Parts: sequence; structure tokens; C-alpha cells
Amino acid sequence: MSVAATRMGAPTPAVSLPDHLTGPVVVTVWVGALFALAAVGLAVLAAFLRRGEQSSGRLAPATNQSAQTMTPASMCGWAPIVASGIIFAVVTVDLAADGPLRHWDRAVIAATGPVMSPPDVLWQTLADGGSPPTLAAVLIAAIGIHLVGRRGTRPAVLAAGWVVVVAATIWSAKTVIGRTPPWSRVDLLHSGGMSYPSGHSTSAAALLLIAATLATSPGSRADRIVSWSAPVLAAVVAIATVRLQYHWPSDAIAGWALGLTLGLVARRSIRRTTRSV
Repeated sequence: MSVAATRMGAPTPAVSLPDHLTGPVVVTVWVGALFALAAVGLAVLAAFLRRGEQSSGRLAPATNQSAQTMTPASMCGWAPIVASGIIFAVVTVDLAADGPLRHWDRAVIAATGPVMSPPDVLWQTLADGGSPPTLAAVLIAAIGIHLVGRRGTRPAVLAAGWVVVVAATIWSAKTVIGRTPPWSRVDLLHSGGMSYPSGHSTSAAALLLIAATLATSPGSRADRIVSWSAPVLAAVVAIATVRLQYHWPSDAIAGWALGLTLGLVARRSIRRTTRSV
């Protein structure tokens, strides 16, 4: 399969992978490895930023008790939020500059093979984990758990507001960038496409974190397990959208990072409201 690509309207040469690095399974491993690399980069950035916060006195050193209750939002203050935002910004700049990640996008999609028709049931099921109906059901269940626990209505209302913010951010980014999806066989920007960033990846990362915040008590075992599971589940959704050629790999990575940024900010604000109830 050949994937045409343009930058500022001019064709650029196709990029291809060696034969031994092609095929659906190998490509899936490639994309999974890239997500693992992004996660490592997120952790390294967060650790670096945390050191800066500690040295400036804005963050107290971790105690044994705080180490036992670490979650993605609490482990480094604002550090993971800033780190995930940096990842999103770097991928977006690479896209606009027709950089190496965008070239790698084309090579990966070309190596994946033809679009599956009909889609594979397993991959489609995984991708549907980031669909509006699935996430709406998860959020409704989380709100129900929150209300049954009598932790106040304000956090639930705030969470609903954040859902609107997430949806508006996704729509705005997609509309402004206008990238065509890989199944179209062209890679164009500002062409009416809605591929970048991946809405499924962004929604899964952000809304699963919001749901986890509503359904659990701060610092509890369930809070730790569910909060750490949310980014992993969102990455699985993102990989599935690439395997099905709904999105380019950079769409999925950017969506994952953007979703973490929004979800972690939402989590902090909801937790503050919960404490004040």
C-alpha cells in the first residue's frame, strides 16, 4: 500500500520499512513500543520537574505515607500534567513541521497492510473502549457510586463540566488541524479531516481518570489501582485505532497525552471540591 503525503501542498516521497519489520503483528508491537517510550518519557519529565519543584520549595519531599498513596495526579504535583502537555506539544510541532514522527506515521500505516473490512472483532472491541457510549456508561456508573457514597453533588457537577471541556477541546483541535485519516490514503493538513488528535485516545485517557476520581476515595487502594489503570487502558484503545487505520500513530500518541493532561487537571480540581464538601 502506498500512502501519499504532502507538506504545504507539495508531494513528499513515501517512506517504507524493511520487509522483516512489516506485517500487522510486528507493526502493532512497534506502536506499542512507542507508547511505552512515551510513558517512559512522561515519567522522566515528571521526575525532572518534580526535582525542580522540590528545589524551589513548592513541593515537600515525599514521606513514607505519601509514597504509599501515590497516583498519577499526586506523585509529583503538577509535574505529570506539564510532562504530558509537553509530549502533546512536541508531537503537534512535529506534525506541522513534517518531522520524523510524521514520516514514521506513513511507514507504519504502509506496513500495516490493507484496511480490514469488516474490522477485526477484537481490535474493534478494544477501540470501542474509547467510544462515547462506552465512556458515558462508565461515567454514569462512577457518578452513581459517588452519589451513593454521599460525597456531595458538587464534584459530580464539576466532573460533568470537565466532560464538556474535554469534548470541546477535542473538536477544536481536530477542526483547526484538519488532518486526513490513514484510510484515505493521503496525509494532509487543513483539508477537512478530523484525524488529529485521536478523539478515542483523548476521551479514554481523560474520562477514565475523571471516572476513577469520582468512584474512589482519595488515597484508597481502589484509587491507586483504578488511577494507574486508566492511562494503560487508554493506550490500548489508542493502539487499536492505529491497527484499524482509523488514526495515524502520532494521532493516537497526541490524543493519549492530551487526554492525560486534561484528565489530571480535572482530577486535581475534583479532588479539591471533594475535600471542601
